Amino acid sequence: MLLLRATTTRCCLRQTRCYSTSFFFPNSQWQTRPTAQPTPPPLSAYKPAERLSLKVYAQLSKSQLSTLVVLTAMSGVALSPLPASVPILLSTALGTALCCASANALNQLQEIPLDAQMARTRNRPLVRRAISPLHATGFALATGLAGPAILWTMVNPTTAVLGAANIALYAGV
Repeated sequence: MLLLRATTTRCCLRQTRCYSTSFFFPNSQWQTRPTAQPTPPPLSAYKPAERLSLKVYAQLSKSQLSTLVVLTAMSGVALSPLPASVPILLSTALGTALCCASANALNQLQEIPLDAQMARTRNRPLVRRAISPLHATGFALATGLAGPAILWTMVNPTTAVLGAANIALYAGV
């Protein structure tokens, strides 16, 4: 049995004791250093709410990714051996789209500092301050409640629970 513990070794040059963090990492390069928390920008740095467009919400919800998820869910309903009607198919599509929008908005809220560093994600609405984090949280909350509610009332409770669980899993809540 291998036990991980702090070990004491004698350094050759200084003749002092060096404490390693474990058997596998014998130096202190793996220790975390405290970093200063960045201060949030003032509210004046965000664009006014009148300028928000549908394009900002489409970018916040990652509409292209959400479209693929909705198509996958609709094909699952269409291929199901259970009878499927047009209202069930459309409500599945709408509820799934709202669940996707919520999960993607919550994911972007969590990754603002990382998205600002990568060239691929630098143009996301929260990074470029096209929408405030509070507004994005409200959007995520509204779509996160509406999606499972539509799935619960129009499709079935199991689908609604799965939609809410996917929001929680994808957003890491």
